[in-house]
Order: sequence, then C-alpha cells, then structure tokens
Amino acid sequence: MTANIDPPNAADVGELLDLGSLPDAQRVAFYGAMLAIAAADGTLGQEELDLIFQNIHTDGLSDRSRNTIWEYLVDTPPLTDCLASFATSHDQVRCAVMVYLIEVALADRILAAGEDEALLQARTSLRISQKQIEAIERYICNVGLIRARPRDYREGATLLKYKYGLWLVAVVCLPPIALYLSSIIGVSLPEPLSRFTRLGSARVMVLGACATILIGTAALLSGRWLHTRYQRKRLPIARERRRRAQSAVRNLQDAVSYLTAKAKLHAAVEDPSEPGSITSFAFAERLWVLQQMLARRQPGPAASASLPPDVPRLSSR
Repeated sequence: MTANIDPPNAADVGELLDLGSLPDAQRVAFYGAMLAIAAADGTLGQEELDLIFQNIHTDGLSDRSRNTIWEYLVDTPPLTDCLASFATSHDQVRCAVMVYLIEVALADRILAAGEDEALLQARTSLRISQKQIEAIERYICNVGLIRARPRDYREGATLLKYKYGLWLVAVVCLPPIALYLSSIIGVSLPEPLSRFTRLGSARVMVLGACATILIGTAALLSGRWLHTRYQRKRLPIARERRRRAQSAVRNLQDAVSYLTAKAKLHAAVEDPSEPGSITSFAFAERLWVLQQMLARRQPGPAASASLPPDVPRLSSR
C-alpha cells in the first residue's frame, strides 16, 4: 500500500497530520520523536528547534502532557519508545510522522550519520515500505512542510499587501511628471514623447491628464487582478507561515517559563553525587539558548542571559 500524502489545499493549508484527532499520549510521543531525531547527531540545532516549535500544538493537552514536552527539551526521550505509540496507527498517520521526522533531520540542511541511522530506525519502527518512502520523498520534494520565514516573526510582514499600491502610484505619476518637466525645463525625452512637448504647455497638460486617467484606470484594474490572484494562491500560505511564527513564539514563551521555574527547583534540590543527573550549568545552558531564540523572534529587550554569548547549540545529553 502506498502513502496517501496529498498537497495541502487553501482550505486546509499546512495540515499534514491532524494532531487534534490523536490522544494525548500519541501527541506527546510525536513531539518527543521529533526532538529525538533532532538530537540524534548529539546536538539540538536552533534550525531544528525552530521547526519543531512551529509545529507544536498544545491546545487541548493536559498540563502534565504539556510539561512533558518541555521536559523533553532537557531530557530527550528514546526514539523507539516514542514511535512505539504509532505501531498500530493507520498508514496515513505513520507516513505523516515519517515526513515530519525527515523534515526535522534536514532542517539544518545537513544529514549527520547519527540522524541517518535514526531515520532508518524510524522507518523500521513505523513499518514504512519502499513505495511509501518513495511517495514521502516526492511529497517532501514537491510540497514539504510550510515553514515560517524570519520576516514572518516581524510586524513588518504586513507591508506585503501595499506593494501593489506603490506600484500603481509610480505608474500613474511618472508619465505626466515626465511630460510636464520636459515642457518646463527642456528635458530631452525619446522621440514619441518629445512630440507632445512641441504642441504647447496647455496641450501637454491636457494630454498628460488624459494619459493619467487612462494609465491609472488600466493600472488599477491590473493591480486589482494581480492582488486577487495573490489572495487566492499565496495569501493562505502567507497566513499559515505567520500563524506558525506566532505558534513558535508562544511555545517558546511557555517552554522558557516552565524551564525557568524548573531550573530554580533543580538548582535547589540537585544532588551532584547522583549518577547521570543533569548539572545546573547544563540545564541553564539549554535554557539560555531558548531565551536567545525567543528574544530574536519577538520585539522588546533581549532575554537576560547568565551564560557567555558563545554557546551556539543545545546539548542533547
């Protein structure tokens, strides 16, 4: 059986897997699997984390399930344990999970040996056939997950809707201004336009006004047509990118708030003699990276940091 993976349409853009239809345990396992894939190369890169935070939906989750996801940022779960929750799931669900895992592994455009091995392990655990893998690869190459861009995190992203207005103003104003200046200061124009200037200033102004009306009408109709096409084809995707950007910021805020409280508690009860325990410095290092990610994605003063600014990535262990 091949994977039934179809491109998202305008009405349901970006929804490859309906997480709302899954039980809490599977949703938590899904996010844990993405973090486990991201950490398979020994680090949690910020590109991978950004994609994961864009796709975390905590609506409807219990507080315990939500906190478990933030705990996974510090203590990454085993991949096999997470994928075991999907052993009896439908082909569509298992293939969708595989798409997300591949996209996370390729988020930093580098597929490390550890990530490649983890993806092979995931394929085995999810029982993905060769035909399904081929369908998944075609989907990723032709469609892929919608990702928020850096400008989607800024309020200036709404400037896009004004580009047609600026274009119309330029088209309407430039021709009459050129004719008027040529008649006043003798600016040299191409032969087709210079003929108008020899007819006298009054005629130039009349012809310029007529040209303005005609060109402005044509430009207005063309602009409305182009804007309508943009709204129908691109606006749903642009809205989805901005929604994902807002979701990433909201999830970062929740994760930072929870881990900040957790760090204080961890520092108070930490037992250095306990084998395998995460030190307070490692915990603070991971929290610091999330704070920096949040500071770059929302307006306001930069997040306070107690660590030196040369810590580039989260350690996964």
